Amino acid sequence: NQVTGSGWGAGIYGYYFDGDTTIRISGGTIEGNQSDYDGKAIAIGGEGSSYARLELSGSPVISGDVYYQGEDADGYVIHVTDEFNPTEPITLNREIEKVGITAVEYADGLTPDTAHFTGSRAGDILAVNSEENSLDWAFAAPQVRVEASGTTVHGEGNVTLTAITSHAAEGVTYTYQWHKDGTAITGQTDDTLTVSEAGRYAVKAVAHKGADIASAETESAAVVVTAEGHVYVPTVTKPTCTEQGYTTYTCDICGDSYVTDYTEATGHSFSDKWITDGKNHWHECTVCGAKKDVAAHIFEWNRDSEDANIRHEICSICGYENSSEAIHSTGDSTEVALWLVLMITAGAVAAGAVVYRRKRKA
Repeated sequence: NQVTGSGWGAGIYGYYFDGDTTIRISGGTIEGNQSDYDGKAIAIGGEGSSYARLELSGSPVISGDVYYQGEDADGYVIHVTDEFNPTEPITLNREIEKVGITAVEYADGLTPDTAHFTGSRAGDILAVNSEENSLDWAFAAPQVRVEASGTTVHGEGNVTLTAITSHAAEGVTYTYQWHKDGTAITGQTDDTLTVSEAGRYAVKAVAHKGADIASAETESAAVVVTAEGHVYVPTVTKPTCTEQGYTTYTCDICGDSYVTDYTEATGHSFSDKWITDGKNHWHECTVCGAKKDVAAHIFEWNRDSEDANIRHEICSICGYENSSEAIHSTGDSTEVALWLVLMITAGAVAAGAVVYRRKRKA
């Protein structure tokens, strides 16, 4: 059939108006029906909460959706009255989205089977209600898994766990409860969890659509988090003359470090030997080169022990020799003076002779 215009139920349309209306299908084939509206195979409608009754049994082929038209959920029930083995799952469609109500009621002695039917709307599923011997409308549970920033807690570090959820329906929100080693962690209901202890961590998620529709709870696979301590490697800093020594312990894994095992500074070790330059003398540390007792030289003249005609300018403290010079004895000084007098006298005589000769010529 090809239904155009406002047409539900291109294959079969059942409507309750002023008396019971029952549609019984126990075999045969309903397929190839086309409509721009829902219910391409079968549509069921009625007045108020009274709907036409659809009874199924046998092994029918029903291709296209079976649609319940209306907003009252009381009559939204298909009845399986006898052994029922459809060749493929029958698609159920409906105008409302309410969950927790009966979709298919099975006669006594029959076993509800979710393989017989499927929901057409994303997120709609059918769940077995053993007490009522029925299939009830339910909202599909979400898919959930946990992503971990790591699986090893090192030292005082931590690991972040994130719940990743998905759902076939649109406009879905989620609530969470984190568990450690199978026990709920009080107050941990966000989509992330920061952990600093070893354990098996999992999250349970519930999908919500609006205020009244909630799914069953889904639990993720557990993520196993292990803990390890620091692996510290020591580095020794020896003491110096003025600074303490110590040992630095650095974790070979994360770089965490601390300093301990302090030792006292060794102090200077000054040599008894004087160190000098042209101006000063001092004592010097044989380890670090530090100076003490820095002072200017105090020079005195000293006669050479081997040559009495030479004297030396020597620091009386450190022995630094600044300069040397030749000296003469007292007798030698008189002889020099005598020679000077003779030379001056000879010069005067020569000058007088020259003057005399000039006068005679004149």
